[in-house]
Amino acid sequence: MTTRDQKTAFYEATTMGGHTQSPPLMHIAQSKMVAWESVPGDPVVLDIGSGAGVGVSHLATRMSNPHVFCIDLSSPALDEVKRKGLVPLIASAEGAHLPFGDTSFDIVVFNEVIEHLVDTDSIMDEIHRVLKPKGLLLLSTPNLASWFNRGAILLGVQPAFSEVSFRKVYGRPGSGLVGHLRLFTRRALVEFVGDSGFEIESVRGIAFPELPRAVQPIDRALSRFSSIAGGLVVVASKRDR
Repeated sequence: MTTRDQKTAFYEATTMGGHTQSPPLMHIAQSKMVAWESVPGDPVVLDIGSGAGVGVSHLATRMSNPHVFCIDLSSPALDEVKRKGLVPLIASAEGAHLPFGDTSFDIVVFNEVIEHLVDTDSIMDEIHRVLKPKGLLLLSTPNLASWFNRGAILLGVQPAFSEVSFRKVYGRPGSGLVGHLRLFTRRALVEFVGDSGFEIESVRGIAFPELPRAVQPIDRALSRFSSIAGGLVVVASKRDR
């Protein structure tokens, strides 16, 4: 089985973002980071790797009459998307031409996806292409340089969020595979997004909810410092290259 086949099989069988009630932390953060009064009425929104659509539904409550398109590889997730009244489409963000015309969207949501891709450059080119001038990119990803990963590396433990196999977790606690391939520090993410044709509007840190309960208060406190937070959340606007 090729790497592409392995990845496709993995995501077809996995519903990412399968939250049933509460929106994820990154969407909550973005809902507070965007200057919504500057977003035009009837905005057209694309959520790449939408999962069940809970997060983008939360963002949509801040918009006036939004039209939301969701793409994902998971059919069960897209069934949930359809039940929410959003437009579902099975498509991959990996090495593919997004099935939309140039300057089609006012907002592209790209949360917790980029770390799953081999070709991060092509998808950013595609997002730039389908966004309208001054359109917004809402992006989030785990932080390789989180405070707990810095400690883990010192102890010889494989960093959180990182995996070396599609079959099993090696070198760190836990057994849940999520298929991460590319990991970013805050500096790398800001430089990468900037070089991809976007103007950074805001960067924030968010907590990592999967940590043991005893250390979650520490994590929430340290998440105020984005360079060492568990997750990174970016709001950026499209600029001419």
